[in-house]
Amino acid sequence: MKVSDFVKKVGAIPCDAQVGEKIAALYGQPIPDDVIKALSYNAQGEFFDSDDICRLMSVDEVANASKELGVDFVAAGLVPVIDVGDNCFVCFDLASGVWLKYNIIDATGYCRKQSLEAMFIR
Repeated sequence: MKVSDFVKKVGAIPCDAQVGEKIAALYGQPIPDDVIKALSYNAQGEFFDSDDICRLMSVDEVANASKELGVDFVAAGLVPVIDVGDNCFVCFDLASGVWLKYNIIDATGYCRKQSLEAMFIR
């Protein structure tokens, strides 16, 4: 599946309550349904068919991202969901309620969009 196809159907993916509870407990606050739905699609993660390296992160990868990637995503209020390569991740910004790309080397957020679909569909 292409990432563009995935983001079009995120709204129809059922929320996995265990996924929602795990991520909400980690961040200490409720997590929006679209984030939970995206992570509920495949708890083990998934590679997408595309010219770019694009990969849905597993629930465990999201839970361990701060430790594994050396970035305190929890303190920053960023939930990483899709690894887009080159040390960049599509994250949901809990404070502003938008999706963004975040570079872990530069500690920079950019390309802010109101929906996950808008991140990949032009």
